[in-house]
Amino acid sequence: MMLRSLQTHGINIGPSGARSLNVAPSNNQQIWIACNIALIHSSDGGSTFGQVAVPGSNVPKSIAIHSQNSQTLWVGFPINSSERVLKTIDGGVNWIPMSTGLPNVAINDLIYQQGSNGVLYAGTDIGVYRYDPTLNAWECYSKNLPVCMVTDLEIDYCRQVL
Repeated sequence: MMLRSLQTHGINIGPSGARSLNVAPSNNQQIWIACNIALIHSSDGGSTFGQVAVPGSNVPKSIAIHSQNSQTLWVGFPINSSERVLKTIDGGVNWIPMSTGLPNVAINDLIYQQGSNGVLYAGTDIGVYRYDPTLNAWECYSKNLPVCMVTDLEIDYCRQVL
C-alpha cells in the first residue's frame, strides 16, 4: 500500500529501496523514509508523500525520531558526506549540524533514547558512538569492544541496555 502510494505520487525510492523507514512514536501519521534518492516524508499516514530537502548533496542513510515530538528528528549520512548527523526541530524545514566527535565513517543507524534529554546512539562502520547533549558532542561508546560495523541498534528499556 505505502509503495503504491509513493509511486502514485511520482516518487521512486530507487532500485535498492528504502535505507530506513521510521514512523514517529508520538504520531503515527508522521512517516519518514530515507532512500537512495531522497529523504521522503508523509504527514498523513502515507496517503501523500513529498521530498524533504537536506543540506549538502547527499541522501541520509538512517533516521531517528524523538519519542515525544514528531517534528524533531535526526538523520545520519554515509561516508561521503561532510556532515555525519543533522537535526531538525521543525519537521525538516531547518537543519542543525551535530557531527562534533564523530569519525569520518558512515552512520549506519541512529536511535534516540526515550526519556532522555537528547541522548542518541549511532551505529557506524567502526562501532557505536553516543551523543552527550551536555557536551554537544559524540563519544566512542565501544570501549573495550572489537572494532566492527554496526548496522542496527535497539534499546532494551526493561534491562536498560543498548
